[in-house]
Amino acid sequence: MDNREKLNKKKYITISIIILILIAVSITFNIICLMESVSPEEIKNLEVNTEISHSFEFEDGIIGYIQIEKIGLKAPIKEGTEQETLNKYVGHFTETALLDGNVCFAAHNRGYENNFFENLHKLENGDKISYITKFQEKCYKVVDIKEIKDTDVSVLEGTEDNRITLITCIANKGDKRLCVQAVEE
Repeated sequence: MDNREKLNKKKYITISIIILILIAVSITFNIICLMESVSPEEIKNLEVNTEISHSFEFEDGIIGYIQIEKIGLKAPIKEGTEQETLNKYVGHFTETALLDGNVCFAAHNRGYENNFFENLHKLENGDKISYITKFQEKCYKVVDIKEIKDTDVSVLEGTEDNRITLITCIANKGDKRLCVQAVEE
């Protein structure tokens, strides 16, 4: 190996070491920034939320649970609103938010083995709804209860606030749906 090749090899090794040091410094800096941005209160809340989610059983495919104490509802939620899903679960409208924004669900209220929304019509403004995922529990307060046309998809649109939208059929009104909306407390 001549001097020129030795010099190029040393240069390559030196540049590689400098790049590795820069990467290590960058990673360390990001970790420090992340640690400083999380308050002790947020860490405490994270621990509480983890405990909450462990009190629910998250089988394969279950994305969360909806709980409404007033009507005795505690039901598992799966992705999709196809008949097959709604026969066993509350269904999540796939095109809507999962955590922040307008989170929308549908379920049967009569005529099936699982009629999770059978007492949804008993809710009133101010009633509480909980949505529990593996990551956190969100609490909502009912603010709007209305009949909508079965073709009205405007209630599924994204929102600036965090809300939950529940939709089910209305007895003897095939072209109408009951829509309950609640905003995060």
